[in-house]
Amino acid sequence: ARRERTTMRESMRLCDALRAPEDVDDAMAWAQDAFDYMAMGNYPYPSSYILNGDGTLPAYPMRVACDAAVGFERLSGDGGHGHDDDDTPR
Repeated sequence: ARRERTTMRESMRLCDALRAPEDVDDAMAWAQDAFDYMAMGNYPYPSSYILNGDGTLPAYPMRVACDAAVGFERLSGDGGHGHDDDDTPR
């Protein structure tokens, strides 16, 4: 379990170690909240609505976030190419 927590910390670029299962739960809740807010503000145009004017989400923020995750080797598992081993696009 320690190795998995280390991998998760590195993949999410967290500053602090995930020392206990509760830390993993907290990190997952934080990530889920981010995706929940992006989904609520998933408009086809840039918008500051969800951020109360403290910033602007890009058009289709869920698409932007998912494209970034697919391009990140540790999250996509394929070297960041967006393809499985059989070269089928995802």
